[in-house]
Amino acid sequence: AGTTVALKLLTRESIDDATRLLERSRPFGEVRHPNVMRHLDLFVGPALSAEGEAAAEVGVIYSVEEWIEGASLVESGSVADVHAGLSHVASVARAVAALHRFRSVDAPNGLLHRDVKPSNVRIAADGRAVLVDFGVARPFVFGDLTADVGTYRWCAPETLTGAFPVGRAIDVWGVGAVGHWVLTGEPPALEGARSEEHTSELQSHLNLVC
Repeated sequence: AGTTVALKLLTRESIDDATRLLERSRPFGEVRHPNVMRHLDLFVGPALSAEGEAAAEVGVIYSVEEWIEGASLVESGSVADVHAGLSHVASVARAVAALHRFRSVDAPNGLLHRDVKPSNVRIAADGRAVLVDFGVARPFVFGDLTADVGTYRWCAPETLTGAFPVGRAIDVWGVGAVGHWVLTGEPPALEGARSEEHTSELQSHLNLVC
């Protein structure tokens, strides 16, 4: 029997960056955790037309991931029960902690997801919350000043300006944002939010959960 996978087109990435993206994605294929989707492959292939036909002259980068049978946290309805919703948040925290703890030759400082939000959490058929979508994920690099990464209203404040290095705290913010959404139905307000240098308390709570 064939294996069902999730195929994502990285349309915002240049074909010239394919080698760099392949190297960046490689360590994600080594992560084994029940709350983290498995990355399977990344390759360049022909673009598909609206009719599903291949356009051989146009290349597109594809990311191949494990398919998680189920619905997203947004669609699942499980957050109607606050206790169940917060249990899923704890699972997301464990997933983030697993990425941060991971070490390999290609990721000596661990991995960052960089886009933790409710729609990137799927509830599997067995009830597990699984963190998915590594489209903007990458190995953690100290001193990274990347701005505009992630999804607006769900991203940490320091990612909007690049004023502070982007580090593990952006994923911690994402976990907190998902928890805020479970409790209030809204993402946290960014106005007046404190940047990465002030998130040590939230990080300590994540460490306790995991």
